Amino acid sequence: MKKIVGLLALFVLIIHSVQAQYDAQFSQNMFMLSAHNPAMMSLDGRANVLGLNRQQWAGWKDGEPSGSSRPKTTTPATTVFEFAMPFTIGKVKNVGGILFFDDKTGLFANRSVYLQYAYKRNVWEGTLAGGVNLGFINESFDGSKAYIPESDYHVKEDPLVPQTDESAFGFDMALGVAYYDATKYAGISVMHVSAPKMDIGEKWSMSINPLLNFTAGYNILLPNPLYEIKPSVFFKTDFISWQVDVNGIIEYKKLFFGGLSYRFQDAVVVMVGVKVLNGLQVSYSYDVTTSKMGYSSVGGKGSHEILASYSFNIERTKRNKVKSVRIL
Repeated sequence: MKKIVGLLALFVLIIHSVQAQYDAQFSQNMFMLSAHNPAMMSLDGRANVLGLNRQQWAGWKDGEPSGSSRPKTTTPATTVFEFAMPFTIGKVKNVGGILFFDDKTGLFANRSVYLQYAYKRNVWEGTLAGGVNLGFINESFDGSKAYIPESDYHVKEDPLVPQTDESAFGFDMALGVAYYDATKYAGISVMHVSAPKMDIGEKWSMSINPLLNFTAGYNILLPNPLYEIKPSVFFKTDFISWQVDVNGIIEYKKLFFGGLSYRFQDAVVVMVGVKVLNGLQVSYSYDVTTSKMGYSSVGGKGSHEILASYSFNIERTKRNKVKSVRIL
């Protein structure tokens, strides 16, 4: 327990700069461990289906006067879908899955799809796992909606800005390792190991830096067994900028939960959720933006995130076999 608390404090102290990164951010990262680390699929040994939608900076105001011909600015919106299924070959525990991202920001859209695989084996009193993602990224630009106001400094048709739809594909790969047991977990992964580079049309080129993720969490059992506290930390860096989320959730009767998160120099997050139907979880979070972006451009509006997941057991229940005494 002391090591977990110390780790949380250490990350809060060493992080001193938060900037934008290529990958979309998620406030409910503690429920999306396998989206950031393929080794963390199916921690409970069950199949899982997950869907998430995030609306970033809802209520964005770009200051454009009414009646302007400029297309309405769209705020970032992200949709995630994931399916993971454990299976056993001989005595080897495996998990296979598929992961899909749809991330839109302004005229840019990033869509990616991955096949996921994890290998697991029992170590000490828990499980050690290694995982890999293999897939493709599609980066596109909707040039037909590009708006360039004519002035003394530039013409309406800028040769560096495409006026048509452009897109490009890139191969992508991720690697991860994790260890977990009944009360704690920790994992580290590197996304975009292949450092994909994509040429969007003839003028633009996009390179994606590898992204290092680290996450850890602990379940604190209280004297009152109806309550459980679940602190966690999520840290990521593309080796240029850093970001850290420190989370705390309290759960009641393993059915209802709520909590707070702090994203360093960016937002305070409030979340609530419920677990029903023996495997279905629905949760909602709201980001109260604390950065300058929130005060100057968003008008105090935050971000909404809705998540739904369903876990179920696909293993067949073994039945006791009774043999006839006549053929013993």
